[in-house]
Amino acid sequence: MVCITDASIIMKPSVRLFLTLLFFTFPFFCSAQTCQDSLREPNPYYTGCFDPYYPVCGCDGVNYRNDCAAYYKGGLNYWTDGSCGDFDYNIDPTYVTDFLNLQVFMKKAGTISISIYDAYGHILYLSQVFVPETVSSQQAFAIPISEVSFLEFGVYIISVNLNGEQISKKFFNSSN
Repeated sequence: MVCITDASIIMKPSVRLFLTLLFFTFPFFCSAQTCQDSLREPNPYYTGCFDPYYPVCGCDGVNYRNDCAAYYKGGLNYWTDGSCGDFDYNIDPTYVTDFLNLQVFMKKAGTISISIYDAYGHILYLSQVFVPETVSSQQAFAIPISEVSFLEFGVYIISVNLNGEQISKKFFNSSN
């Protein structure tokens, strides 16, 4: 959609007044205000964003790894720093041998529950960790989980819960 804001466009005054009122009342009608760029297709397979994990909340309400991912993978025009919800986390590394490190980003202090499930849904690990209030949206609280060496070779689900909000991700254990 194109913005019609140039007063030099020849049109009836009533039409110009209507479009001006429409633009100022509903600015999202202008292409410069849209969430996704119509000339840039989202590419969920884009792998060029190797920046650190600093979650951003896209204008589409989806968490992205960082601003690079929001721009290229989501095709977005704007986003805000921090998670869309109360928290987000990153698994480092996702290809695990003996240890697993969570980087947790939280908007306020709280206790998170961490669960690890096998492919059959059995809980293999359960822990609660308090994350202090001093953590900002661009500062991760590291939670090392060294007990993963007991896990067999395979794919696992790690689930983190804070006040009813749950985020699950998968990782691969290559040890044993």
